[in-house]
Amino acid sequence: MKFADRILSKLRPAFSREAAFKWFACIAIAFLCGLGNGGMAGIVRALSLRFGCYCSIEHFFRSTAFCAETLLLYWARAVRELAPLFRLGDGRAVLIGDGVKQAHEGSHMPGVKKHSQQSENSSEPSFIYGHLWGGLGILAEAGALSYCIPLSLTIQNGLAEAFGWIGREERTDSHVVQSVRALCEAAQEISGGAVGVLDAYFMSVGAVKMAKEYGTDLIMRAKPSYVGYERPAELQPGEKRKPGRPRKTGESVKLSSVFESDKASFIAAKAVLYGKEETVLIHSKKLLWGKGLNEELLFVFAITGSGQIVLGCTDTEMPAETALELYSRRFSIESAFKALKQTLNCFGAQFWTKAMPKLDRYAKKGALSPLEAVKDPKDQEKILRAVEAAERFAAIACIALGTLQMVSMKYAQAGTVPAMRFVRTAHGSAPSVESVAAGFRALLGLSPDSELFGTFSKLKGLRMKPEEFDLYRLYDIA
Repeated sequence: MKFADRILSKLRPAFSREAAFKWFACIAIAFLCGLGNGGMAGIVRALSLRFGCYCSIEHFFRSTAFCAETLLLYWARAVRELAPLFRLGDGRAVLIGDGVKQAHEGSHMPGVKKHSQQSENSSEPSFIYGHLWGGLGILAEAGALSYCIPLSLTIQNGLAEAFGWIGREERTDSHVVQSVRALCEAAQEISGGAVGVLDAYFMSVGAVKMAKEYGTDLIMRAKPSYVGYERPAELQPGEKRKPGRPRKTGESVKLSSVFESDKASFIAAKAVLYGKEETVLIHSKKLLWGKGLNEELLFVFAITGSGQIVLGCTDTEMPAETALELYSRRFSIESAFKALKQTLNCFGAQFWTKAMPKLDRYAKKGALSPLEAVKDPKDQEKILRAVEAAERFAAIACIALGTLQMVSMKYAQAGTVPAMRFVRTAHGSAPSVESVAAGFRALLGLSPDSELFGTFSKLKGLRMKPEEFDLYRLYDIA
């Protein structure tokens, strides 16, 4: 609890008023305990708050007391200072970016759009209505334990018109551009720099351009159907250049064909993929890529136990085995998304406003956005407040999950695994995030308010008294 208190205390400068920080601390502590299936009501239940606190919590998320972006900036600073970051041999950290779609059925929720889903799970529909969130995390490691600590989570689609009202042009770009920009900007703040790891969805000319502009290296999965180009052949001594414009590229190379054409160049190597060491066949090749860009990338071709994989890396001097191992760590952000959804219920609160035009589920492709019909400045402000409230809820969930992860890694560094709850198959080196959350629930449930300290003392006066729980005595119902 002392370590969590130290983390939350570092976020105090993000709030101009003590009252706002008080409510933030209470809500963050509720997330640390796990919200269950509730949204804002789950905060009241998790801490046994007085019923009147619900209205204050709702006002907190829609107020002008603080900014989610500023809060996340202080959170990123705390992570860089307190978390055991994983670093490469040259001192660079590892940033991981990805997107997650969350279904919402609200008809008056800003940012809700129709999204397609590519999933092998037959229980998931092909299309959903909801939000597209862009997430960014940083890789941390303690002993055998590895986590992707979330740094930010923002809605990155369906709100271009809304952010255009206030001149936030950077929030009107596509999901890919916003995610890569956030990664590159985060890398600028890390001492020693950072390398970004992204999925195949993000490999585009725009992403490579932005990475080159910021001086940040990216590792992305490449589709086998992509085509690269050899460098144009240089003129030999005494050879005259042929008439016409000099060629910018040489022979084309389809990436999927390299596994057969360069079969003899693949070498066997040991690599740790998804936490297990295995022998892979690997080969790397420098090719020009990108229509109109022709940027030289290092393409890594590997045959693993799961099949063939092709990676594109902007750092042309990176060892192929290192690029492959780093990409295998990208899956840790999927585990972070799972914990945000299931343990913290990050997307459980639904913030809506009547100022938002009703969602048209039968709108044709290419139809105008309903936000374009909103002209009243007061309605525009209400819509932006609803967006800010949703992103604040997600930001506090990211802070809570990162705190739980860092507490878990503290136990991993100490080599102790306390029995916080019954676990049928316990982790060998440290308690899981879910177990740490159960530990916080036990501490806050067993300790009277007078024993709380530091940031946790903000709960004093907000929690229900023991005599008020008489409403829930089962024998009264019987």
